[in-house]
Amino acid sequence: MCDVQYGLLQFIGHDEAMTILCRFVDSRDPASMLEAMKLLAAVCLVPPDGLDSVTHIVQSVDRRFELAT
Repeated sequence: MCDVQYGLLQFIGHDEAMTILCRFVDSRDPASMLEAMKLLAAVCLVPPDGLDSVTHIVQSVDRRFELAT
């Protein structure tokens, strides 16, 4: 297993990693947003349910943000 694959699997296995990453998707900081989107795009490609996981987390974080404002 290569280092990138190992790191990606560790990231996916962490309980709060994607939630924390989604908080960086903020248009006020384009550089951080771009890097966060790159990582989320990579997770979307991980079988069997990478896309579903990312979609669920993004919607969850979006709802929390709306409630907080």
